Amino acid sequence: MLSGGRGQLLDGVVGHSDWQANAGLEWVGWNGSQAVSITFQFEGETLLGKVMFYSNNDETNGVRLFEQVECSVGGSISDAVKVLDVETTWWERTVAGLVIFTADLSGYRGSLLHCVMYPAGKWLLLSEVQFQSGCDIALGLSTGAVHPEQISANTGETRSLGLRSDCYFGRGQAYRGNVSVTQSQVPCLPWSLQSPHAHPETPLNYPDGGLDGNYCRNTGGMRERPWCYTNEVPIASPNINPG
Repeated sequence: MLSGGRGQLLDGVVGHSDWQANAGLEWVGWNGSQAVSITFQFEGETLLGKVMFYSNNDETNGVRLFEQVECSVGGSISDAVKVLDVETTWWERTVAGLVIFTADLSGYRGSLLHCVMYPAGKWLLLSEVQFQSGCDIALGLSTGAVHPEQISANTGETRSLGLRSDCYFGRGQAYRGNVSVTQSQVPCLPWSLQSPHAHPETPLNYPDGGLDGNYCRNTGGMRERPWCYTNEVPIASPNINPG
């Protein structure tokens, strides 16, 4: 769905930091007067990881990284669900030359990714968009870790969007899977329970933290990975295997 020369955004070639090098042919540009919308259509349902946007800042010529980006994932534009809405920082919009903005889609999957970028300057330039698929880390289940290549929609299945139950990215702030035991298979306690450990990580204090039930979470990213309270120790982490 990238037409009009925009296919070069997926050619694996990152543009020169001086965007005017090679007559500027390494970059695709848009006038900053309106939002820029790009749709990536995959061959089938794809497990997404991190998406890297290679942009540029050149204050002299009014070139600047987008101010905000929204991304939706689904089977089509009509049923796509918004999974990302983030603003860039002042530093990201002013550091001169090549700038790489990374969006973490945290295990969402779909056959289509639709992103809308809101320019912060007179011109918005992109030279490349790269996708990192699969898991950074997989939570080991009692039945064994599930690898990314094993996750795919069956023929005729209408599953267009979902989260891996055994996969998280980075520190796992966005993890919403159903692992609820530690590495030694000790059951996790419900987050709403205040005994034997009184704690602030409750559904009331973090309504958007996914603290329902007793599933491992890392609300706020304060720990290295998803964790939980148990009757045995104050803090426990689930079994971790490379993704």
